[in-house]
Amino acid sequence: MNSLCNFKNIPSFIHKSNRRGGVRQRTFLSCLLCAAGLLTACGTADSYHSGITSAGGKFAGIAVADDSHATLVGKEVLKAGGNAFDAAAAMALTMSVTLPSRAGLGAGGVCQSFNPSSQKRQALVFFDENTKEKYAVPALPRAMIALQAEAGRWRWEQVVAPSEYVAKTGFVANRPYTLDNKKIKDEQTVVDLPLAASLASLRANGVQGLYIGKGAKAFMSSAEQSKVAFTEARLRDFLPKWIDAEKAEYGNDTAYFLPAEIGGNKAASDFINAVKGKDNSSGTLSGSSKATGLAVVDAKGGAVVCVFSMGEPFGTGKEVIGTGVFLSAPAKLPFTKGATMMVTNDNVSEIKYVGYMATKNAGEDLVKVADKLMIKGQKPDEVFTESVGKSWGGFGAIYCADGLPNYPETCRFITNKNVGGYGAVID
Repeated sequence: MNSLCNFKNIPSFIHKSNRRGGVRQRTFLSCLLCAAGLLTACGTADSYHSGITSAGGKFAGIAVADDSHATLVGKEVLKAGGNAFDAAAAMALTMSVTLPSRAGLGAGGVCQSFNPSSQKRQALVFFDENTKEKYAVPALPRAMIALQAEAGRWRWEQVVAPSEYVAKTGFVANRPYTLDNKKIKDEQTVVDLPLAASLASLRANGVQGLYIGKGAKAFMSSAEQSKVAFTEARLRDFLPKWIDAEKAEYGNDTAYFLPAEIGGNKAASDFINAVKGKDNSSGTLSGSSKATGLAVVDAKGGAVVCVFSMGEPFGTGKEVIGTGVFLSAPAKLPFTKGATMMVTNDNVSEIKYVGYMATKNAGEDLVKVADKLMIKGQKPDEVFTESVGKSWGGFGAIYCADGLPNYPETCRFITNKNVGGYGAVID
């Protein structure tokens, strides 16, 4: 890759987020496009994307997502010293720009995380479940504030800056974007100034950029113009919830899934059956659920995996005027459009597996892929050929056979490029 794509050449963008314009920022956008395979000289034509760590370089982590722009943002965050929590939040906010149909600011979802410093293994659930209302409170920003605050290294404004920049200066629409937005053609440049303004408010003010005080009043006013009613109390009182993940122990390892109350108990049961030898790995993935996801690990063994959903592409289709925010409907749990899984050796604090699935039978498909990678020991390309084929379901997995942080050379990743999946090893 061109040496200009070294993140050290553009520190002003991340480390001084109040600076705008100039050669360094244009260089950053070019690097995003190049590394995402959107510039001809840098791209690949594989129908799947998998990779291993290299023998040289200092391992900084792995990032995968259903959107190439988000993956490259995660890559640069890790490369510049951020951890998995910083990278996941920055990736999610980037997807709110580059894949707003499934991961817009109005999306709900769930993230699983492992913090090696605190030894916490938990799930962050962020759905507005108030089904008495027609429109849900935008959940993704507050969830990412909570996620990054839990264990991130960076300042919040640094984490938001990449998504704001991409919305303001434009990005090249890739396959996932155009699948849900028929008005946009592949490789068409998209700029979203209203969304950039919303992200700028979140960058500068954090939770007060949307949920409390002047930010809440501004959003309420814009919503009123769009014939949508939000009260200060609804915005203020919406909070993501940290919940214990459902777990299944086997051998020296423990597999963690979505909390039982939102649908993770069956996946846990299916995985134990797979460990016992029951074959549930036949057949291909079940197709897109209209959700999406990301996964990231860092050099110290920190890990985050998330799935997001607007319910339907662009949610209810209602956009709050002047904000770029599409609203979803309140969620009816259990959540069936996506699933996450994390495997750790709790005795020695090692990460073995991090994966998400965004298919119609997400829980079953998640176990299907994990079974092949972890239990049957198949290679990523074999798993893709047998399980994915031409499926349009999104998924991503990072598998470290001997565990992180001690053995990064044993890590592999796999994503589905049919839906724009892209992964990057950072070293």
